[in-house]
Amino acid sequence: MRTVGIVIAVLIGIFVIVPPLVSVYTGWLWFDSLAKGGVFGTILGTRLGLFLIFGALSASILYLCMGLAHRAKPTTPARPNPVLDPYRRMGSGKHRPVFAIIAALLGIFFGFAAQLKWQQVSVFFNTQSFGIKDPQFGHDLGFYAFQLPFLSMLVTWLVSLVAIGVTLSIFLHYFQGSLELRPRQGKQRGSVVLAQKARQQIAILGGILILLVGVNYWLDRYELLSGDINFKNQTITGAGFTSANVLMSAKLLLTVIAVFCAVAFFTSFVIKDLRIPALATAIMLIGGVAVGSILPWAVEQLSVKPNKANKEAEFIARNIQATRFAYNLRDNNLTVMPNFGKESAPVPQPGDKGVASTLANIRLLDPNVLSPAFTQSKQLRSFYGFPQTLSIDRYQVDGQLRDYVVAVREINPSALTGNQTDWINRHTVYTHGNGIVMAPANTVDAIVTDAGDRGGNPKYEVYDQQSLAAKHVREKATANGAPRNPVPSDTAQLDLREPRVYYGPLIAKHNPDYAIVKTAGEPQEYDVDGSNYTYQGAGGVHVGRVVNRLAYAIEYRELNFILSTLIGGDSKILLNRDPRARVEAVAPWLTADTSAYPVVVDGRIKWIVDAYTTLDSLPYAQKINLGEVTTDSQTSRREWSPTMKQVSCIRNSVKAVVDSYDGSVQLYSFDEKDPVLKAWEGVFPGLMKPKSDMSEQLRQHIRYPEDMFKAQREILSRYHVTNPLGFYTGGSYWQVPNEPTITENEASENAASRGLFDQPPYYVVSADPRTGRPSFQLTTPMLWNQREFLSSQISVSSDPDNYGHITIRQWPTNTTTQGPKNALDRMTSAGGYQTEKLQLEGANTIIYGNLLTLPIGDGGVLYVEPLYAQRKGQESAYPKLIRVMVMYNNRMGYGRSLSDALEQVGLDGSLVEQPDGLEGDGTAPPIAKNPAPGGMTRDEAAAKLSEALAHLKQAQASGDMGRFGEALQNLDRAVQDYQNADK
Repeated sequence: MRTVGIVIAVLIGIFVIVPPLVSVYTGWLWFDSLAKGGVFGTILGTRLGLFLIFGALSASILYLCMGLAHRAKPTTPARPNPVLDPYRRMGSGKHRPVFAIIAALLGIFFGFAAQLKWQQVSVFFNTQSFGIKDPQFGHDLGFYAFQLPFLSMLVTWLVSLVAIGVTLSIFLHYFQGSLELRPRQGKQRGSVVLAQKARQQIAILGGILILLVGVNYWLDRYELLSGDINFKNQTITGAGFTSANVLMSAKLLLTVIAVFCAVAFFTSFVIKDLRIPALATAIMLIGGVAVGSILPWAVEQLSVKPNKANKEAEFIARNIQATRFAYNLRDNNLTVMPNFGKESAPVPQPGDKGVASTLANIRLLDPNVLSPAFTQSKQLRSFYGFPQTLSIDRYQVDGQLRDYVVAVREINPSALTGNQTDWINRHTVYTHGNGIVMAPANTVDAIVTDAGDRGGNPKYEVYDQQSLAAKHVREKATANGAPRNPVPSDTAQLDLREPRVYYGPLIAKHNPDYAIVKTAGEPQEYDVDGSNYTYQGAGGVHVGRVVNRLAYAIEYRELNFILSTLIGGDSKILLNRDPRARVEAVAPWLTADTSAYPVVVDGRIKWIVDAYTTLDSLPYAQKINLGEVTTDSQTSRREWSPTMKQVSCIRNSVKAVVDSYDGSVQLYSFDEKDPVLKAWEGVFPGLMKPKSDMSEQLRQHIRYPEDMFKAQREILSRYHVTNPLGFYTGGSYWQVPNEPTITENEASENAASRGLFDQPPYYVVSADPRTGRPSFQLTTPMLWNQREFLSSQISVSSDPDNYGHITIRQWPTNTTTQGPKNALDRMTSAGGYQTEKLQLEGANTIIYGNLLTLPIGDGGVLYVEPLYAQRKGQESAYPKLIRVMVMYNNRMGYGRSLSDALEQVGLDGSLVEQPDGLEGDGTAPPIAKNPAPGGMTRDEAAAKLSEALAHLKQAQASGDMGRFGEALQNLDRAVQDYQNADK
């Protein structure tokens, strides 16, 4: 039996202890592969240190409490107790191991609890000054951000520890007989009999406990500054009149009472009477109820409520000031244009640069709609894929700023079928994606006509291995004397030299998401048809060593790590492949934005991840749930869900860049004045790079993050009002509009109330409100509260020279400029759309794109709604742009092109890019009900490209330069056909 027990103990130890140790080891391997082993060491060392320190102290103190209680055991036998006597005999002489086990278990519990607070401890020792003092106590905000959380944690630990120590001591005294509960017998009252040593120990511990409760009361005063102020069906953060004038004094009084109560306990060490501390404790409890609850309630009901607006005015003003600071909305970061909007704005004058900048860059392609189009046209192979929501970025094209819809062609693990899903294929063959696909957002390839399938598609630009190979052939041919074919000037002309994508959000959707590269033998990874590849990057963890293979076999519960002959001495494992997850792993104190977007920098595809420093409690700063305010109508389509966490201060202080080929993570300090970031830079010196280290090419692609902007617009819906009385009445509040393209059946009242149908903000290239020059902006309309009329337009710049500056265009309160929902209703009810509606819907599903709200000219607002059609009953169908609706000055425009629609409302349609097919009538018939299939398939285009390459090689070998030039032109056409081909 003893052998069986040992075996069972060993097995339990293996299953309980080994997995955590393996996780620590593999974690270290991963951090080391990123050259960030110091980060892992700091985190592990801090957590382990806290576990050992708090665990050892807790265990020692509790063991001491139990030991002292045992020493207070009466020298004479305890009174007989039929319930306890058997246990007393059993435990006689075995108290030390029992005490040690109890103390160790409780010490482990306290140690685990303490190590979870490693972040609070880390910043406590790296406290930074905000340079701003709270209005109540005059402390620097750094005290509340870095010191108060640690002090509260320390006091909570001590209170819990001493309370458990008191409980254990009382139990032992009772168990040993030094504490007796004598029942009532006849006329003799029941009593508690306590031996002298037991009384002294309980007196000391009780006094310490009461002192700690007093310290907790003292700290509570500071935490009241992040309490709640309630009025008129809303809650703001801070200490209101009652808290500031009554409750804080009550907490101070309770602190004093606690000190006197503790003194009473300590005096009972000498005075052989516990009635004095008992009476003091009763006074403290009664006082806590009286001055801590009843008195504040009475003042609130009898004094504050009847005069709420006046009483709370000072504290509302504090909340407004603190909140605007906490969300970076102070006056130096805002430009307010009051009385901007007009119900009937004048038609812009010809030559108005601001209007021209806006009209020329109106975005027609909706990144939330076009994923199926990208997939069907540019998927290349079924195991590749694009995210449901594409990205928006901007590039310089022919010297002009232009926004693009951008998507990386990633491996889609969910699309693997059959034998593709076995371990070898999933993890060693289908390891990486291929290139980036993009399209200018303000145009399409051609207007949709009745002539077949042509038109309504994005003007794709494809940068992948195939296009790179064709580029190399052209360059080699030119070097050999062939005539140089100029690259079209209306493209982004990206310099992508490594199109392979090993890291991305779509790749990481499969769990586990690891890939094993540099396998033994011949190249294993699928690259292009007829060619495999072996990874050459610096990323990944070496998995060739036996110990590493064993570790990952345990980590993933996968025997193939040990048994597979594909894993050789040079093999690596690529894991944790989601860019945002990598950032939060490297810097766990950051909160990543829900969107990562791709850019081409230094010849590679890289993911930019916006990251935030946050505080959950800053005096008087309004608390919000970050997940709730960032949820909108497109949330369900994103790869990441919003982070449900409370914040009262947020800064977009870090820009993270993740290389899609080697997985390297670079963190750039983007707000070098942020005290929270400074504190963490003290914890992890060298982890952050200064903003000045960013290359100019990378800086040109930095954009203002959506989650930050959503939080700011939520705050601005109320905190644009800076007058306390106006804030209290709430008559000038705004609200975020619901997504107007969602039907009433979809937008249930419950869902709308949770923000599930908020209209998302959108990126546009539009006129800078102050200079009129084209500017890449994130913008959103706002409505008057509980009304469908425009109240304002909030825009924030992403341009490097003006990054983060917010402009608010406000409409006068007496105007009734239609909001997005009413505007869409009017456009869809107008004659142009209604005339074609039945024909359009006959064989197609009509999809509404993003409704853009664009301020233009002197107080005007232009609504632009692109319409897409997707054939019914065809699995391979995808949305195509077929019509554009606009509304300006209550005039409706509707046409096959944006140019035509703008002309109908009196705006200059010649300013926008003209797609092919404008030679005819702009109001030509609708698309065919049953369009005939047309266009070139991907396989046909690939065959044509291969044929063109073969002819080029033959022409080169012939030495005939005329023939060679003709073959080169044919190759260019084949490349264009390949890029524009359907799947």
